[in-house]
Amino acid sequence: MNAWACNVDWPAAIGVLRDLIIAVVSITTATVAVLGLNAWRRQGKTKARFDVAKEFAIATFAVRDALDEARVPMITPREYPPPEAGDDALDPRSGQVLGFVYRNRWEPVKNALERFREAGIVAEALFGDELAQKVTALRRDAHKVATAMNEIVDQAYQDNMDFEDRDFRRTVYSDAHATRGAEDNALTQSIYGTVTDIQTLLRPSLTWMDD
Repeated sequence: MNAWACNVDWPAAIGVLRDLIIAVVSITTATVAVLGLNAWRRQGKTKARFDVAKEFAIATFAVRDALDEARVPMITPREYPPPEAGDDALDPRSGQVLGFVYRNRWEPVKNALERFREAGIVAEALFGDELAQKVTALRRDAHKVATAMNEIVDQAYQDNMDFEDRDFRRTVYSDAHATRGAEDNALTQSIYGTVTDIQTLLRPSLTWMDD
């Protein structure tokens, strides 16, 4: 046994062992680095998805809120256009006044829809056809509101000729006006339902938190 130990080239053996240890450490380090890089990439993708979902959620709620404000049933005198110098106060039921009111009410909706459109370009690419269908649905409902407001203005200029049809009048005013979250208004429920569906689609991507 002692003779075997004496015959071993210990410096060479120790060198081999050292090289082996270095190789193992290098492999371990490389493995950890690769795993860490993959984790970083996954986290990066998750954060990117979170950012897109967050921006689109904000844009969606902005459209909902702007539509709520635009559809407030009561039109107050402070919304009327100021009369020209020397003119009498305008008839609040006239097409001129209603056109002024609805244009001002629609401006925030237009801005919200533009932000919604821009955020939706990336969101639709990321979340696919299901989200794209909801985007189309919300835009369609917003268009219904705008169409109803335009119809009210047009009818005011025509002395409400077509509004003699009470069902038609009721449908138009129901689309143009409603209280926030009204459960008895079909268009409101459609808008809120679509917003809820979008929120549901985005929710899994909104759970990301930076460690």
